[in-house]
Amino acid sequence: MGATGGSSTTGVCTASTDCAGPCQMCNSSQLCVSASGIDDPSGHCSGTCDATGACKSKKGQVCTATTGGCVSGSTCTKDGYCCTQSCGSDATCAGSCAGRSDGSCQYPTAACGAASCSGTGIVDRGSCSGGMCVTPALRACDGNFSCSGNACKTSCMTEIDCVSSSYYCASGGCLAKKTPGQTCSAASECTTTSCGGRCCSTSAACTCPAQSTANLIANSGFDSNLTGWALDSASGPVKWVADDSDGCSLSGSVELSGFSNSPSKLLSQCVVVTPVTSYKFGTRMAITRGTAQTTDVPPHCDLDLYTDATCTVGMTNASDVQWINVGWSDIDVDIQTGSNTKSARLSCRVENDTTIHVDKLYLTPAPEGF
Repeated sequence: MGATGGSSTTGVCTASTDCAGPCQMCNSSQLCVSASGIDDPSGHCSGTCDATGACKSKKGQVCTATTGGCVSGSTCTKDGYCCTQSCGSDATCAGSCAGRSDGSCQYPTAACGAASCSGTGIVDRGSCSGGMCVTPALRACDGNFSCSGNACKTSCMTEIDCVSSSYYCASGGCLAKKTPGQTCSAASECTTTSCGGRCCSTSAACTCPAQSTANLIANSGFDSNLTGWALDSASGPVKWVADDSDGCSLSGSVELSGFSNSPSKLLSQCVVVTPVTSYKFGTRMAITRGTAQTTDVPPHCDLDLYTDATCTVGMTNASDVQWINVGWSDIDVDIQTGSNTKSARLSCRVENDTTIHVDKLYLTPAPEGF
């Protein structure tokens, strides 16, 4: 049975329970002898008898179950049980071997510790692992918000609630600041801290209005090229130039040049329109070479309406804007589509020895403009 009998008798017995002291057993000679390596057969030791015959608290028992302390191979842990290891000391994560006969620790897996801010980021609550509170790595707050009061903000009132000055606050959210050329409504939205309809290229003030989303004409402000526009086979040059009618360094205009007996190429664009609808048609133009007053046909931009969707059938001229001014000036015309109108073509040409710049073309449902 794993027990050993010794010569230290304490009296005659017929059963181990007759023995007076703990960790004793009645042998075949009916003598009380020392018991070791088993639970006490005499019933006087509430723990177990160790290899020396001493009464010790068993693994998984409270340390004070006996006056002899924990059995060899175990130690009294912080929570007062005899375990094979310490089981940790964290207030939340420490384990216990209570009631486990092998003395092994059983650990919780709960959240532990408290979240804390570190700069603009946050260190979240930890999680229990092996009796310790394991702290996660620092992370950035979601939504580009900053950390304050040991918690990530979930909305903003001003830019200071965002993770850095690279963001601005809009409708409670932190958004990346816009680069030059992007549409803006306030200087705080721009990386350059200057807004003129679009974010300016520097901190200096600028006037760079953005094209209306209702404008049917693509690339109507000629920001960097002639994309979206068609050119015919005439010989007079048509090209993009960095001469914006608002002086915006982020945009430009289109230059059309005509020469004696050599008109400019026709610049045009076809768009789908809605029947029986009021539109605003307009542009901004300037003569940069020649004096259109002396020409037979001044520079002009036309708007023609069609009864098909591709600007090929049933053409009717709705407006023929002719230009004789030298400086940048605006033209704005009211247009009404008919019941059969399905498309419109805007076109500009210089017929004579003249160069013009054209900018901010629009065909927009009334009353909007560019």
